[in-house]
Amino acid sequence: LSLKKLMKLSLDELRFLSWNVKGLNHPVKRNRVLAHLRQLKAGVAFLQETHLCIADHNHLNRGWKGQIFHSSFQARARGVAILIYNTKPFVPKDIISDKNGRYIVVVGTLCNKNVTLANFYAPNFDDVKLLYRTMLLLLLICPFQICLHLGGTGVSILHSCQMIILFPLLLTKFLFF
Repeated sequence: LSLKKLMKLSLDELRFLSWNVKGLNHPVKRNRVLAHLRQLKAGVAFLQETHLCIADHNHLNRGWKGQIFHSSFQARARGVAILIYNTKPFVPKDIISDKNGRYIVVVGTLCNKNVTLANFYAPNFDDVKLLYRTMLLLLLICPFQICLHLGGTGVSILHSCQMIILFPLLLTKFLFF
């Protein structure tokens, strides 16, 4: 893409994908996942359960042309990653990651818009305190931005004032379902 086309990209033209990959340690599976993301023309991909240690995340760099942000656990469990294809103009400003590999939050500029990209992995046991902390963190770091919030279930593109309304609904969903 030319520089002119990159500057004209809007968030509406981007394809956001979420995928619980259930482990990327095997090179064949890792290559197939990355090839599938390229085939689907993912502009931004949110991966949960990568099961990669910190040292293993450089394996993703070999098959993905773009930026990779990740949060890992010490053991080969949990783990989340945000992959941004290199044709999408993204400038990171701040990165917040969980030492237990459950979430990563990246604040930056995507297509000349201030955004917050967040990827959460909530294991089978519900940790409501973790949900509270991370949602409050999102509200604090993106008060006047568009917030691209992604959990393992889907993508929401919200302005921060809408997140205040959404937050009790998410909590209700976690408590009663």
